Amino acid sequence: MSETRALAKVLRAERFGINRNIVGTGALALVLKKHFFFHDFQLSYQ
Repeated sequence: MSETRALAKVLRAERFGINRNIVGTGALALVLKKHFFFHDFQLSYQ
């Protein structure tokens, strides 16, 4: 019983960490996408 409870705790912590990483990665991806989209836009209109 205590094993599954410990496992659940670890999984919950993992999920929390993953969610935080997704937020960080999502923000980074948005910035990169904006940057690359702007770059592509400039290239296509040169």
